[in-house]
Amino acid sequence: MEQLTQLLIDRLKRLDETCSSEPNAPFRLSLETIEPRPGEIVAIVDGAGTVLLSNGPIDDETRRRASRLARGHQDIDIHLFHEHPTEDAVRTVAIRGKQPSRAIVLVLDEKALAYWIRIIAVRNAVLHHPIPKEVAYVDIRDTENRRVVASGHMPEDKRDACLLMTGKLRNTHASVQCKQLGDIRVLEFSYPVLWIDQPIGTIRVGIDTGSTDRLLNKHQRHAWGWAVIMIVLGFGMMALLYRIQVRHLNHMRSMQHALNEAEKLSTLGKLGAGLAHEIRNPLNGLSMAVQRIQREFAPPADATNKPQFDRITGIVRDEIRRLNTIVGDFLDLARCRNLHLQPVRLAELIDQTVFLLKEAASSRNIRIEARPPDAALCCMLDRDKMEQALLNLLRNAIDSMAEGGTLTIGAGSCRDGSLCITVGDTGSGIAEPQRARIFDPFFTTKPSGNGLGLYIASEIVAAHQGEIRVKSAEGSGTVMEIRLPCRKEDRVFSSAKVNP
Repeated sequence: MEQLTQLLIDRLKRLDETCSSEPNAPFRLSLETIEPRPGEIVAIVDGAGTVLLSNGPIDDETRRRASRLARGHQDIDIHLFHEHPTEDAVRTVAIRGKQPSRAIVLVLDEKALAYWIRIIAVRNAVLHHPIPKEVAYVDIRDTENRRVVASGHMPEDKRDACLLMTGKLRNTHASVQCKQLGDIRVLEFSYPVLWIDQPIGTIRVGIDTGSTDRLLNKHQRHAWGWAVIMIVLGFGMMALLYRIQVRHLNHMRSMQHALNEAEKLSTLGKLGAGLAHEIRNPLNGLSMAVQRIQREFAPPADATNKPQFDRITGIVRDEIRRLNTIVGDFLDLARCRNLHLQPVRLAELIDQTVFLLKEAASSRNIRIEARPPDAALCCMLDRDKMEQALLNLLRNAIDSMAEGGTLTIGAGSCRDGSLCITVGDTGSGIAEPQRARIFDPFFTTKPSGNGLGLYIASEIVAAHQGEIRVKSAEGSGTVMEIRLPCRKEDRVFSSAKVNP
């Protein structure tokens, strides 16, 4: 997928270079630098969404994205694959041009995209595998006689014409011929490349017959045997290249499927975040209504239904609060990958989180031992999100100590150069089968938990390019260690970094 995207971006960059160096050249001549294929539309769009130059029509959505690109919102815009692809689906790649307020857009239909996928597969099949030294050259061309892959030195008389085709393939039969490459005789095998029983190009493989000729001159009686061996070797090479090509094409299909699945999950995540935001508003209204009922419509203290009234309204209030917490967790989950990094003192971060949970721990007979690092030790973090991750880990540790215990939190440098924040408890520990799932969304062992706390913490740490390591045994407590990459120059506050 990356190779396909890079190939298309490189084509647009070549066009951008031509248009920038020769701004007065006709657009048709500039297009010749990338040779648009059937099913491809190339356009230049300005920041207002106006199509300045184009070899075909483009849709409004593509123009809108291109105008944002031209205004400098981003450098590259890629929309190649869709969740439910159709033959008329619009697939685009666009870059911001060198000229001010310009974006260059490439629009491809399904056939054009399939062509470039096949080109990548063929190039990988040839270039990513060692070619035997006996092979003098490999030449692959498409149905328009354009060279796709060339390796080695080809005979001069065959550089401008392909054996099996002129413009289009004339047949689908293999051919074997002897050619002269300087002082070297070459046995050339030509064979059409088929895609779903249709020819899409031709591959030619030239094999140096020098060593074979010497053996033939020495052993004339084995001439026919060696000829058969060479032919078998040639067709074997063709079969090997074909199998490699098919494997790469299958790999690209699987990558496309994975990309579609990732886009689908991303859409579901955005939908969930939107629903969570919309649910929060009526929950606030319900909470206010319950408070008013309790305040204005409560029966007298000596009424027989007073206990039942208090119990029912209390249940409604608690359930609203629980729903509000779940909705808040969903919104936090949607935002946890958007970071605002700044230098943060780890000692201050630990002191703040301990202060917030001191009362909750004390009410459960839990003693907190804080082991803050040196006051100057710092790291580039999103302070609010990292504080949320630490609070989630600390609350989880407190919940594991139902009968009280000791909660420890500290920070320092690890042997591998990363910074470590450690949270330990003397609670019930985590059983081996559950340890691998504690960071899965919605997995919980607590009756009132929603299973999002540790998952959100792990997502925040992952967004900082870090990881959470767990050491635990059932009945002997748990230690969770946050490891964060941090450059040496960012570890100590200077006077320039500290905000007044």
